[in-house]
Amino acid sequence: MSVPSYRVVVREEGDVWIADVVDLPGAHTFAATREELPALVEEVVRLVADLPDDAVIELHFSDEAEEREWRLGDPIPRDFTVVEVDLDEEEIYLPDGRRLTEQLADELGERYASPHADPDEIEPGPR
Repeated sequence: MSVPSYRVVVREEGDVWIADVVDLPGAHTFAATREELPALVEEVVRLVADLPDDAVIELHFSDEAEEREWRLGDPIPRDFTVVEVDLDEEEIYLPDGRRLTEQLADELGERYASPHADPDEIEPGPR
């Protein structure tokens, strides 16, 4: 008899860790720490899959970054720069964040430099 195997994607959201069992729709749980998740995920899998308490199961954990890499097939660049932005107190990770931020600031500065510019005449820049 083969052992059932489940892929679990873990993410941190606020002050809790959330685990979604990808191979079992509706199976997800959360915990205060990442270390608490395996036992809670096992319990959820047993309940949702209607398995006996003594059933042996395999859980394969990955985080969201690994899951995106797996799903898209492209490796995630590891040489990113952290750019701190005050958007809900989160950090944004960009491959070349400083250069992109400076470029955007320059473009916006040029576009809105004149205090007398008519907003109806301002055309959006390239995207």
